[in-house]
Amino acid sequence: MVYGRRAGVSKTSIDWLRELVSMKQVSVAIFSTRNTQEGGINAMKKYLKKHGLEEEYIKRIEFPETKVPSVLHIDDRAVQFKGEFMNSEDILNFEPWKMK
Repeated sequence: MVYGRRAGVSKTSIDWLRELVSMKQVSVAIFSTRNTQEGGINAMKKYLKKHGLEEEYIKRIEFPETKVPSVLHIDDRAVQFKGEFMNSEDILNFEPWKMK
């Protein structure tokens, strides 16, 4: 589980996901390499349910087979492009948050 802090209250990634799915202004899609693997989407849904996300929320999440256009992508291995290209050293030394 991913833990974060907001307004002094600890919340889990499942709480955060539940909050996002409840918002009328956004649609939530989980894109993973597993989406195209046999049984992959069901495995992710099972994982979400096992960790406390209710079926009513899971049903509202999309699991596309290709990356869809969106306003925001959240990814542990992404870097926001701000008009300047990363140098090769930064690319080679990049570490996702969980590896630091």
